[in-house]
Amino acid sequence: MIGRNLAVLAVLGAGVLCGAEKIELNSVNAWERQYGVTEKEGVLSIPGKCSFTMKEFFIVDPAKTYTLQASARSGNGQKASFMPTVSQYDAKGRLIYVSHTKTIPGTFTELAAPCKAGDTLLIAKNAGQWPKGRLLVLAFHAKEDSSDLPNYTLAWNTVKNIEKKGDAWEVRLTRALPFAAAAGTKLRLHENGGTMYPAGGCITGNSWQTLKGEIKGVEKASYSNNRWAPGAVKAKLHFLMNHNNESAITELKNIFIEIK
Repeated sequence: MIGRNLAVLAVLGAGVLCGAEKIELNSVNAWERQYGVTEKEGVLSIPGKCSFTMKEFFIVDPAKTYTLQASARSGNGQKASFMPTVSQYDAKGRLIYVSHTKTIPGTFTELAAPCKAGDTLLIAKNAGQWPKGRLLVLAFHAKEDSSDLPNYTLAWNTVKNIEKKGDAWEVRLTRALPFAAAAGTKLRLHENGGTMYPAGGCITGNSWQTLKGEIKGVEKASYSNNRWAPGAVKAKLHFLMNHNNESAITELKNIFIEIK
């Protein structure tokens, strides 16, 4: 299991830890894909560019405070990036990213005409506040109260041009739509993006650097580094290692999640 001091009060389903006050992650066996990771006296040594995830889920309770901590340094004198992230999952086990929940205010509308897969034109009832020229996410079958979040009916696209014609708006897209949607289908725009970084990141040196962050509460219709995403029910710590230096070896110690 994870750490000698892990107190498990209950287990909700296979591989899910619940009720733990402290989850310690200072052993190789605490992690799924280990990529040559070794451990000596509580210090993990990670060679080369890789990413790896803790084996067990922990339950998300927005009323509790989750403190994440890890200390990092170079193990061979070569500087490299260390980015501790948290992967969030919904009740169906799907990952939740920025793209699934971070809505762009003022963009909720509905289709005034049907669209089909391959189209690069949308006819919307109101697209007056849709931004142009940057990669965004079209979220279909949206609900105005945001109860559809996290939304997985998504189409990544860039708005090329918007023009009002009569009572509707013509929206020209740079990419073909991946699926069809009927007239009256509700949709909104979301920001494009990935995961959460509650403790930030660092470039390692010869001295230990400690990264620490907290997560508490839940976002309503957004995504942040210190509040859970809408629909998140469980999570895992996920490390991005040495992504800017494949020759680096990074050492980690004092890795834990404390739940109060």
